[in-house]
Amino acid sequence: MLSIICLSWNHEKYIEQALNSIINQTYKNFEIIYLDNASTDKSYQIAIEILNKSNVQFKVKRFVENIGAVKAINFALKNLIRSQYISMLAMDDWLDIENYSLKIDYATKNPQYGIIYSRGHYFIETTKEYIRIPMNGNNEGWVFNELLKSNFLFMMGALIKKEVYDTIGYYDEETSIEDWDFGLRASQKFEIGLINKPLFYYRKHDNNYTKGSHVFFQDCFKVINKYKKFPNFKIGYTLIKNSYLGYMLGIKFSFKNLFYILKYIPYNKLNCKILLKYLVFSIKKSSKQNFI
Repeated sequence: MLSIICLSWNHEKYIEQALNSIINQTYKNFEIIYLDNASTDKSYQIAIEILNKSNVQFKVKRFVENIGAVKAINFALKNLIRSQYISMLAMDDWLDIENYSLKIDYATKNPQYGIIYSRGHYFIETTKEYIRIPMNGNNEGWVFNELLKSNFLFMMGALIKKEVYDTIGYYDEETSIEDWDFGLRASQKFEIGLINKPLFYYRKHDNNYTKGSHVFFQDCFKVINKYKKFPNFKIGYTLIKNSYLGYMLGIKFSFKNLFYILKYIPYNKLNCKILLKYLVFSIKKSSKQNFI
């Protein structure tokens, strides 16, 4: 049996496509665990109508206040699920209809894997473009060292054995990038399997958390700093640092932004040069805008 956690918060524009991509799966032995995180639009009403018309088993939990995605998922894992396999999908994304057939079959043939993920596509909401998500190599097996360099383990529609949660625990509610933190912990205890085919669609729109924010990058640093003793720590840390500085160069200068750089970027000659570049770039950009 497979339990699919469907988490929604104000997804009325996307929820029909997301739920139907699950209901129409070629694999049929599943239940939907629908979680509404106190939506203020018609997400909940639309979802219930779709689920009632379907022939799938489902459970519903509607939170009276938004408790955050991670706490909502952990609630479902602790209270609503007893299945052998678990999967998740945010209600602004969607799946290929063969997603679970292929992953269940692969899991049956390869019982050593604790998590099975796949390749996928970005869907750019503003332009309606589909972009294949780049991935270097076929990261399968004991992938912890590679995962420490960067998070390639996309969890949309991934198949996770309940045994993984029983072994390493649930998601860290103190971070907003719980999937990377969970993947790093899981990949130290379990092998990870890959279906080398795009089976999910990740919608990129204005409300995506991973578009960048101070909180997002702070959480990246918190996660990576747990693994300072491992050889690939420096590679992962440098990638986060450079991404953060790139993000900072693209937003308006403020002393608050400068504070975050000084707090989270360590002092060395190279970083001082980057910081100087940020200051010069920001001053020039501000002067140009004022001139215009």
